Amino acid sequence: MTSVEMYKKFLETGRSEKLICQYEPYDFVLCDPITKQHMTGRIPGQDAKDSWGTTHRWKEGDHAAVPYITPENVVCPDITEWRKYC
Repeated sequence: MTSVEMYKKFLETGRSEKLICQYEPYDFVLCDPITKQHMTGRIPGQDAKDSWGTTHRWKEGDHAAVPYITPENVVCPDITEWRKYC
């Protein structure tokens, strides 16, 4: 039985034949090259730019980094006029 099959069985029945890593079935999603490139360089307590040019801020004590939007880097300053920015 593969990890994905065991995880599906666990979700259906609430029981598992063996202990599985909760992220193991999602290895193909979490380890693809685009995700790796996008997620690199983030350090708690620092701002960092990803491969798309988006600034992410990871405050000390927070669980993860979030996009940091300022008036200088906002993509669409007025959502009611979004067609101007496409």
